[in-house]
Amino acid sequence: MLKRIIGIIIILILGLACSTNKVESQKEKIVPTSTSVPATTTTSVPATTTTSVSSTTSTTSTSAPPSLPNGRPELTGLDAPDPEIVISGDTYFLFATNGWSGKGFYNVPVWKSSNLENWEWAGDALPKVGSWAQGLFTWAPGVLETETGWVLYYTARVKGTTENPAFPAGEQCIGVATSDKPQGPFVDRNDEPFICQHSLGGSIDPSPFVDRDGNFWLLWKSDTNAPHVEGEVKIFSQEVSRNGTSLIGEPKAIFGANVTGSNIIENPEMLYFRDDLYLVFSAGWWEDETYYIGASACESVQSDCELVDFNAGSGTYLNKPVVGPGGASVIDNGQETLVIFHLWVGGTAGNGGTRKAVVITAEELVKLAN
Repeated sequence: MLKRIIGIIIILILGLACSTNKVESQKEKIVPTSTSVPATTTTSVPATTTTSVSSTTSTTSTSAPPSLPNGRPELTGLDAPDPEIVISGDTYFLFATNGWSGKGFYNVPVWKSSNLENWEWAGDALPKVGSWAQGLFTWAPGVLETETGWVLYYTARVKGTTENPAFPAGEQCIGVATSDKPQGPFVDRNDEPFICQHSLGGSIDPSPFVDRDGNFWLLWKSDTNAPHVEGEVKIFSQEVSRNGTSLIGEPKAIFGANVTGSNIIENPEMLYFRDDLYLVFSAGWWEDETYYIGASACESVQSDCELVDFNAGSGTYLNKPVVGPGGASVIDNGQETLVIFHLWVGGTAGNGGTRKAVVITAEELVKLAN
């Protein structure tokens, strides 16, 4: 996402939106709020800058697609919680947590666009979950392009654990699937999860990252807030193979929830800003206006990260309410850095709201933060 770049993610949004599963009347019922989530801070944020950020979860094409007009925020109109955006050729692909539409249920919905304004349905990127996973519980995808094709990392509920009294909410773990096309269909040929930290309550929210040496990494959250564990949630990182489907070395906990003042941190995303490395995360409770985006500074992909002095939470921008932003994904399209994340429109989880995806340039975020 930055020492200040993903500072305060406050963007416009008042409903343009074509929800695939909510009624049109919800678009105008945006819940105003000025809630801000405090956080213990250990690192100060520098003054304004226009330096670009880079995050390489997808190989940038030599034919770069168009970017946002004037860098202004764009509400995609898509019900796309936990969005992930990648580029292939001159096309953007946007993946999201599972959802229903008039045509049925989709494990990993995916849309495509050539201009970030008009989005076309591209299907279910993962029509069938792995044999280890239970249906109807898939979310927070991460997508990586490799020399051998595309890799999809996804969270799913482990089959059979919802009936096990030892797991009051079931156990959630990470699967891996592959495809020769960015939109899929991806296939998980494994009979067990790719990553599953049983002693830590499970593992969720996978996020691939490519460092400046070209090494592939995966970040994720230990599901330690699960009711059968109730410990400190941490963000982990581990190297993955060149085809993205094997783990290398050992996992390393690089950041914990305790210093943030929140019981939960999730949705990790790693990126470079100038010569520095940052970890962006979501914190708070996803269902309401307490959800926000924070960041920490890291020496390396597997070093301990230090909390940065900012959070991007609910508030107002241009007299428009911004409610519960989270699930940020960052990508460099060859022209500038784009940030995509979700926020609540028409209410929150308890009163008919939907989570819409918003795309904004990093440069615009700098302006909003200052």
